[in-house]
Amino acid sequence: MSDVLTISQVNELNYEDFIGRFGNVIEHCSICAAAVWRFRPFHDIRHLHQAICSFLDLLPNTGKEGVLRLHPDLAGRLAELGSLTQESSAEQKAAGLDT
Repeated sequence: MSDVLTISQVNELNYEDFIGRFGNVIEHCSICAAAVWRFRPFHDIRHLHQAICSFLDLLPNTGKEGVLRLHPDLAGRLAELGSLTQESSAEQKAAGLDT
C-alpha cells in the first residue's frame, strides 16, 4: 500500500489500520481517529476532516484540555531528544524553534 490513499482505500481500512494511519492527526490522540472511524464511509477528504473537527468541537472543555495537553512541549524535552514526530519537527522548524 502506498503512502497516499484514495478515499475508497481509507474507507476499506479496518479499525486498527485506520487508527494506525490517522491516530496522530491530532497530536498523539488516537482516540480522535477511533471515534471518527464509525462515520465511514467518508465521501471525500473534506468529510473525513469534518468528522475529526466535529468530534473535537463536541468534546467538553475538559476533553479539549486533555487533547491540548497531549501536544509536545515546544522546543522542549522531546525536541531535545529527537523524539518529535516528523510533522511536529517540521512545524517547529518552520516557526524557527529549532535554532
